[in-house]
Order: sequence, then structure tokens, then C-alpha cells
Amino acid sequence: MLSAKNVLIVLLMGLSLVFAGCDFADEGDEQIQIDDLPQSIQSKIVFMASPGDRLRFMNPDGSDLVEVPIPVKAYSPAWSPDGERIAFAFKAFEGRREIMMINADGSDPVDLTNYGFWDTDPCWSPDGEKIAFASNRDSRWGEDIYVMNTNGTQVTNITFHPYNDMDPCWSPDGKKIAFVSDRFHGTDIYVMNADGTLPTRLTNYKGQDSSPSWSPDGKKIAFVSNRDGAEDIYVMNTDGSDTVNLTDYSARDDGPSWSPDGNKIVFYSDRDADYRYSIYVMNADGSNVVKLAEGGDSPSWSPWLR
Repeated sequence: MLSAKNVLIVLLMGLSLVFAGCDFADEGDEQIQIDDLPQSIQSKIVFMASPGDRLRFMNPDGSDLVEVPIPVKAYSPAWSPDGERIAFAFKAFEGRREIMMINADGSDPVDLTNYGFWDTDPCWSPDGEKIAFASNRDSRWGEDIYVMNTNGTQVTNITFHPYNDMDPCWSPDGKKIAFVSDRFHGTDIYVMNADGTLPTRLTNYKGQDSSPSWSPDGKKIAFVSNRDGAEDIYVMNTDGSDTVNLTDYSARDDGPSWSPDGNKIVFYSDRDADYRYSIYVMNADGSNVVKLAEGGDSPSWSPWLR
């Protein structure tokens, strides 16, 4: 009869054989891929469809294209961090732009700004408590970056500069906001603290740099520039170093938005038709460009959805 000690030895030997056949990767060795996720945990892309300036949803592969029922012409859609709401600019009375928020199914539209000027480019804070946007409400000629609560209250001008500040994009950790400004020559990408302090210029080019978009890990910023001729999508470190042209195409490539795993970038381009934009996706290094949808611009990739 086996003693307790011998039984324990036999059990440990059996367990060692079982675990020997298993491949355990260290945590963080491999990042989750979109295609590896079950359908219950996926993501969506929303974009402005044209003609008609309507919002449409689709899967990351371009399938299941669905139009969002909203009563206005929409621009620059942006997902909330929980994936349940979308903020966007819309064309209001007498050509004004205002910020509206809807549920992801198109229900419960709420006009958040309704101020009578030009409010556009909404971007959510990572905690879902604030929305940054651009507006000319304090200046007849220029735009500034503002922050408000998600119900439209406590609107605060955080740049208050005589030149144009626009295209805000919150960093994933909530500490910084990237934005575009024409404070010097052309337009450049800047970054500042989330309260508007310490603005720092990241790009320094005489042409046009625009549309900053932080990678989900906070290590890169994608943006658009015409420094090589046509408007292309570039990526750089968050201090402005190591700038790389990802698209390098003769047509216009614009509006980059990262996938939630950081492995892909969705954008719009007129590369296949003059003056008609379509939605494309590529790997984060610029390879494997694929058209997802005809007729659209301003794509925004959702967080993980359940």
C-alpha cells in the first residue's frame, strides 16, 4: 500500500507530464488580434457616408454595413470609451456646426452645444466624462480647444489663442491632448496637458499637418501631412521623433483612426476615384491596404464591444 508521501510523488509526476504538453506564453507576449476574438467581443467602424452625410456602421472587414438613423447631416463621429455613444458635429441652422450625442443605435439624440457658432471635432476623454472640441465661440476669426462635460455643461476654453487651434485628440491615459494649430507657419501637431497648459509643438513643417490620432498604447501618434506632396498618413513617436510616411500615395489619404488592439489603422482616400472618398484599412506599418466601403470619410474605430 502506497504511503501518503508516495501518493504525493505520483500525483506530482502526473501533473508534470500534463503541463509539459502545454505551451504557456508569458503575459503580454502576444497581443490579442481582432480576428481572434469571438463575435461577442468585437469592434465596429462608424463613418460619414456620402452622398447624404449620414452615419454608417460596419464590421472591421467591411461587412454588415448599416445606416444609423439620425435626423441631421453628421460630421467627424467619435466613439465614447464604453462604445455605447457617439458624438459628432452636425450642420445646424444657417450653416453653423454643433455637437450632438446619440446612443450607438441612433436613439436619444442630444444637442450638446447649441451655441450659435462653429463647434466641431469632438473627442472623448478616456474616462468618458469629458468631450474636447474646437469652436470659434470666443473669437470671430479663429478656433480654440474647449472641454465640456458629456451633458454639455461646464464648457471651458483651454487654449484661448489668437490663432486657430483644432482637431483635439485625447491621449489614452487622459493626461494629454494632441491638437492642430496654425500658430506659426502652416498647421502643425501640438500636444498639451489636458488642462491646456504647456503646449508643445511636435511637428515643424511649412505645409499642413493635421488629424492627430493616438495609438491605444499611447506610444505613437498618427497624423496627416502634405510634406511629401500629396496628403499622406504618417506616424511618429509622441515626442515628434521617428516620423514615417505610411501611405506614400499620390491621392489624398486622411482621417486615421486606430483599431483597439493598435494593429490596424482605418482611413479615407480618393485613391480609386477622383474626388470621391472611400474607407480603407491598413496594417499599422502601412502594409496591406484594403478598401472596406465605397463613398465615405471621417472613420472612427470603436473600442472593444460586447
